[in-house]
Amino acid sequence: MACGVCGSLAHNVRTCPYAGKRRPFARTAKKSKHCQCCGQYGYAIEAHHTRGSADDSDRLDVCVDCHLRCCHDGNWHNLPIKPRVCRIMGRENYWRA
Repeated sequence: MACGVCGSLAHNVRTCPYAGKRRPFARTAKKSKHCQCCGQYGYAIEAHHTRGSADDSDRLDVCVDCHLRCCHDGNWHNLPIKPRVCRIMGRENYWRA
């Protein structure tokens, strides 16, 4: 069944990145000091909603470059994913190791 907001078959209205109120992650949740995609230290780390901005049940702590290129396929309007391979480093994600 297609999403009632954007028509995508990849998700539903609850997890649509274009609808629903954004659910922020708890401030008390500790962020990783390294990117869970490329595994490198020393970059600003952001929490990535892996199931859409209205679903805070899962996240990855990733650097800005991996957030855009790996988690959103180069376009912030693309459906967020939990990537299995880092496109920048060309290897399996750090979170899977």
